[in-house]
Amino acid sequence: MPALDHPPTPSSNVSDDEQSLKQLAALFDHNPLSAMVVDDQGLIRYLNPACCRCTGFAAEQLLGQPVNVLRSDLTPDSLYPSIRRTLARGVGWSGELCCRRASGKPVWLRVHLSPFKGPAGHTHTLVMMEALLERLEYEQWLSPSCSLDALTGLPTRSQVEQRLRQMVEQNVDDDQRILLLSIDIYRFKQFNESLGHQRADELLVAVAQRLKQRKRGADELCRLGGDQFMLLTRLDRKAPTAYELAQSIQNDFNEPIMIEGQRLFVGLSIGLACFPDDGQDPVQLLQHADTALYRAKKLGRNRIARFEPALEQQALELQQLEAELRYALQKNELEIHYQPLISLDCRVVGAEAVMRWNSPSLGQVLPDQFVALAESIEVIHQIGAWGLEQACAQAKRWLDEPSAPDFVAVNVSPRQLCHEDFVDQVKAALAQQQLPAAALELEITEGVLLNNRDQAARQLERLGQLGVRLSLDDFGTGYSSLSYLQHLPFDTLKIDRSFVTGLPVNRDNGMLVKAIISMAKSLGLRLVAEGVENREQLTYLQALGCDLLQGYYFTEPLQAQRFIEWCRHQPLACGLYAPN
Repeated sequence: MPALDHPPTPSSNVSDDEQSLKQLAALFDHNPLSAMVVDDQGLIRYLNPACCRCTGFAAEQLLGQPVNVLRSDLTPDSLYPSIRRTLARGVGWSGELCCRRASGKPVWLRVHLSPFKGPAGHTHTLVMMEALLERLEYEQWLSPSCSLDALTGLPTRSQVEQRLRQMVEQNVDDDQRILLLSIDIYRFKQFNESLGHQRADELLVAVAQRLKQRKRGADELCRLGGDQFMLLTRLDRKAPTAYELAQSIQNDFNEPIMIEGQRLFVGLSIGLACFPDDGQDPVQLLQHADTALYRAKKLGRNRIARFEPALEQQALELQQLEAELRYALQKNELEIHYQPLISLDCRVVGAEAVMRWNSPSLGQVLPDQFVALAESIEVIHQIGAWGLEQACAQAKRWLDEPSAPDFVAVNVSPRQLCHEDFVDQVKAALAQQQLPAAALELEITEGVLLNNRDQAARQLERLGQLGVRLSLDDFGTGYSSLSYLQHLPFDTLKIDRSFVTGLPVNRDNGMLVKAIISMAKSLGLRLVAEGVENREQLTYLQALGCDLLQGYYFTEPLQAQRFIEWCRHQPLACGLYAPN
């Protein structure tokens, strides 16, 4: 860790600083990222439970101690003077450092340092840390050629499909069946939210290790993604039934998994499909196993479901919904509305394109009600491509309009981003309208970086090379990692509306928003606060220097013509919410 020492200064108002630290504790105690506050004398004044887990030290062992006790010889000494000079200028620093754990073992960290002044005027440093569990694992994650899952070391879905095909082709014994067990951790999302991303990853590794104990020589175990695993095994007709085998696997998890001293009881949902009873084609068998798993998850904790044709009724219902969405697109029931992004000097800088579905039977349907559905039934690519084309066409029409925004922002779903043709779709949309790339911004939710992160990272790099703006949407609500802010070409960070709600009365939200703004500015990112609903929130965010503001305080999303009319008249009303 860097020596953050500064010349000692008299502590004239310790109580104010202590109150500030109590507020930080309320903010960061339950944060999955490791957080620490170092005072102007280089002493550790606060650390959250995640930091204790990361370093292996108890809080009482570090509080009041010099931060240098965490230094490791693996970090070059020449790095520390440059860090101190950067912090002395009031600028944040981000990078990788090696820390010494309580056990003496080193751990590599991705670190972000943000200087700030406490109520008493003393300069403190907020240290946010994220452990790189293994440097090799991190490098594998960055490598697009990696064929194994970087976290668990298991084969990926493509490999299990290949292995299943081989097993089907080689199956010549009528007394043997090939059993597919699609395995999912019951309510893993709750583990992720309560434990934090790092410890939830450790739980996934522990589950994978326990499942490996079930694997026999010719079996294949893989991680399909997220918290889903697949086990392929041969099952003799005289051996235990498929259901009995699945039940025995669940029984393996009757004993808790220990993660850093915490006992975690894990339940498994298991879906079963069997060759040749449930299908002849490997792809169809995998789909049937997933269908059975979906049924098992709906039944509750520790349930097992075998594929049966009746489950295909759910697939038929999805097909009907797909037909309605396709019908909506073909019959022009979808339209784009626009909501302004307002600068601190009350100028309309951008416009977020928001899709609406005007269903004759359902009325106006908002995106959060149909985008996830469109993803699940694989029509998001058509709908997303249409929305992108419409937004680019409108941005082109606005180029010669003096009151029009500088750019249009388009939301991109995770599956849309990771589709192999998406970057080409963006190129084609820009070329068709002859629209400058800087006039288009793509908003990416941070959840996409938790699943398919290698593919997402490559797509974002390609989009950045095109020159389009990239915005990280809903920041703070998902996988809040520092790595993607440092290594991926984002231009803008959007503070989620849930943190703006309650400002300025909610002090916890206020502290968090201040920390996000400080971090983003030190990384050179533009800030957007969404969900501004009243003048008090506006004034508060203006005082913090948030670059752009968005919300119903200004206007609801409007159809294109009404939007541009609003922009033309908006300067006349600017005094209603101009800075004082």
